[in-house]
Amino acid sequence: MSHTLFILIIIFPKQEVDSVEQRLTMSKFELAELRKIHEELMLAINTTKKENKAIVEPALEKIRQQVCLSVFLSVGCLITVSIYNRTIRYT
Repeated sequence: MSHTLFILIIIFPKQEVDSVEQRLTMSKFELAELRKIHEELMLAINTTKKENKAIVEPALEKIRQQVCLSVFLSVGCLITVSIYNRTIRYT
């Protein structure tokens, strides 16, 4: 049994090869820049979330306490109000 090996050689003009290599290099550079920007944006988002939580959580806790106090003063008994699951307990 005989096997024949064919080799196909395609010759592109140097100008076309240079153009493709240049576009490839530019694409790699742009991808690296986009990844860097993505990492910076993710870091900024996480930092903003932490700062927001540090500001908002104490204010929410204060509001929860004021709601409980105002309900207690108006009703005459202690009512625990849960903002998250919307339940009310009387004590």
